[in-house]
Amino acid sequence: MARLYMMSDPHGRLDVLKQALAFCDLSEPGNRVFLLGDYVPHKTYADDEAAFVKRCSECLAFVKGFCEAHRGQVVALMGNHEHDLLEDVREGRRSLDRGLVKWMRGLPLFHETEWQVLVHAGVDEEAGDLWHVGTDEGILLGKHPATFGAFHKDIVAGHNGTYKIARTAGEAIGFNGALWDGQSHYFIDGSTERSGVIPILRFDTETRRYAAYSATAEGVTCDGAPYVPSGLDNSGGYGQDGEWW
Repeated sequence: MARLYMMSDPHGRLDVLKQALAFCDLSEPGNRVFLLGDYVPHKTYADDEAAFVKRCSECLAFVKGFCEAHRGQVVALMGNHEHDLLEDVREGRRSLDRGLVKWMRGLPLFHETEWQVLVHAGVDEEAGDLWHVGTDEGILLGKHPATFGAFHKDIVAGHNGTYKIARTAGEAIGFNGALWDGQSHYFIDGSTERSGVIPILRFDTETRRYAAYSATAEGVTCDGAPYVPSGLDNSGGYGQDGEWW
């Protein structure tokens, strides 16, 4: 038996990310942690360039260090914000430590287990089991809106906030936990910069069941099973109705 832990989109909230990672049991060699991208924060109006680059560097250095401290047990994927930051560096718009740049360039765009496709945003599901070759970089990093329904493996993704998916399905505003469409899609972007929550999805390889947890700066609580909004139409996607990260 092994446990797989999945989380995404901390967006600079190191206080919450440290709690989430401390919760993950890596004492067993078969256990794994999968980080699905968007480690760096959004730039705010309060940030000057130096402050923003410093915040990005601190987040990236922490994730890089965690990966190196647990080699073979942690997989970090690239998110669209890391991709955009690399473009800024390549075009000379921003300067970043060379070691961090090299590490970011090596981040994969997806990871596949026996049971899951792990990706920052999503895949081209119309390509079926040829999604590896049928999905371009833009979809892997920025698929929006999210799509629902059956696939031959579970798809676990961040990028599309569970707050917004639940709200569009008619659920109460304020949900930021792990969300399931009732079929093959799990979403774990908790809009962390605003909510202070990182959803954690844990998969047991023996029982093949998922459990959901929520990390905050104060600790981690168990949410039970991933939440399925009762009004979710899992035959398609959801519409865009205002911005929520």
